[in-house]
Formats: sequence, C-alpha cells, structure tokens
Amino acid sequence: MTQTVERLALSPLLWYTAKKGGIRLRLSTVVKRTLLTLGAPLRHLQGHPAPQVEDIPIYIQELPSAFSGYRIAVVSDLHLPYSLSTPQQVTDAVRQAAPDCIFIAGDLANRYTRFDKDGIDAFLAALAAVAPCVAVIGNHERGIYREDYRAAMQKANIPLPENTFVTLERGGQTLPVYGVGYPPKTVTVTDMPTLLLLHHPEDAAAFKSAGFSLAVCGHAHGGQIGLGKRGLYAPGQGFFPQYVSGLYTVGDMALVVSRGLGDSSLSLRLHNPPHLPVLTLYGK
Repeated sequence: MTQTVERLALSPLLWYTAKKGGIRLRLSTVVKRTLLTLGAPLRHLQGHPAPQVEDIPIYIQELPSAFSGYRIAVVSDLHLPYSLSTPQQVTDAVRQAAPDCIFIAGDLANRYTRFDKDGIDAFLAALAAVAPCVAVIGNHERGIYREDYRAAMQKANIPLPENTFVTLERGGQTLPVYGVGYPPKTVTVTDMPTLLLLHHPEDAAAFKSAGFSLAVCGHAHGGQIGLGKRGLYAPGQGFFPQYVSGLYTVGDMALVVSRGLGDSSLSLRLHNPPHLPVLTLYGK
C-alpha cells in the first residue's frame, strides 16, 4: 500500500510534512540559504577543527579471508565550499588512517550555494591518490547538481554506483558493494557477504532483512547538538534521532553512521566534532 504524505505550507518560509502519524517541521530553501549567510560568524567562531577519527571494528560472517583487516575510511557531508574541517585536514586524516578503500557517502556539495567544482575536483583527486574510492549521491547532489557531481566522480575515476554493484578486490578475492541511488531501489543478496553504501541512515531499515552485512552512511550531522548517542535533530529523522553517530545494529545488519565533516546551513554544532569513521573488517 502506498503511504499518503500530506504537505501543508504554513507560510512561504515554513511547512510541515505529516507521515506515518508524525509531524516534522521543515524550513524552506529560502530560509536555509539565509541561515547559511547568517551562519558565517558561527563558522568563524568554530574555526576548522580536524576530524575526529573513530576506529570501528566490524565483524562479518564468512568474510573472505583476504579482507580480514581491510580498512575503510568514511567521508561524508563535507558540504563544500563551507566545510567545518578543511579538505586538507580531511585528506591528511584519511592518509594517516592508511585505508585500503575510501567510502564517500554523499553531500560533498551544498545545494544552498554554488557547486564548488574546483574544490570538489581537488578534494576527490587528493582522496583518490590515497586509496581507491567508491561514492554515492547525497541529497545535496540529487537535484540541480546531479550531473556536476557525476562529472566530478568521472573526472576522478571514482565509481558512483546508483542502485548497482561495484566490487572490491584483494588478494584474489572479491567483496561486493551496493551503492544506493535516487530514488533508492532495494535488492536482496544471499550468496556472499555484501556491503551497502547509502546516504540516509533512515533508509537502512528497508535493507535490514536483505542479506547485507554492513551499511555505511552519513546525512544525520550527528544530530547537530550531541546528546549522547541520540543528538537533538537530524534531517529525515526529526527530533532525538535514533541513528546519528557510530555503530548500530539494524535487523541482521551492522550500520555505521558518520557525523559528517560540515554543515549545509546554520553551522551550529555543539558537542559534535567533525567525524571520520575508519572501519576494520574481520571475519567471525
């Protein structure tokens, strides 16, 4: 059955969305662009803190032996040109982590301002020089910047699976990765361990019984204001969101959520430093 979604404009600047019995207030694009401008002093006060690296061991049933100890750095929500950590800080942290692969979980761009082609091209080139990368589209790239983002990935020779699979290779063995596109399409995998790369953590529930071993995503911005493992608010999840930072279990699947490396509008992050998860895979 198709769920009815009701959207009612309260003013040109604010509307609510009623879905699944809940109400979620949303600000219009005009307001978010204004907040991006007004947030300049906050960005100045916060400075450019280096990303907090979080090492997360991931145990996967029947993991191919060649992938034991395989390291994946997760880069998400940089939101250029107004990032919290600078691209150089992120690149340095990724390089120091010595990953075997880099997952880019979307939202390198910021749809409330210009597409920073030069900045994104330079950042992708720097990441690709550290390790092979795989990327997916975020909500800030799925609209007017979709083709710009695709072109940037193509220029950097970075795979951008959109509801398709790519394959990681190591020691003569392989590990599939399914990249979720827009609109997302679910698939079921049964024959071997498979990873899932997507942008929205709230979409992970649709894949929880689909046979994936691990899902990796961003988008939640750590809940903006850190309140333990919940945070205050996350887009797509509302107030006191469930999935904001680190490792969770969703059904039979491990879920890792990056807090991201920037913000798209107001730039208000408290007790919520920029985040670089580094995953190490092990068999079990």
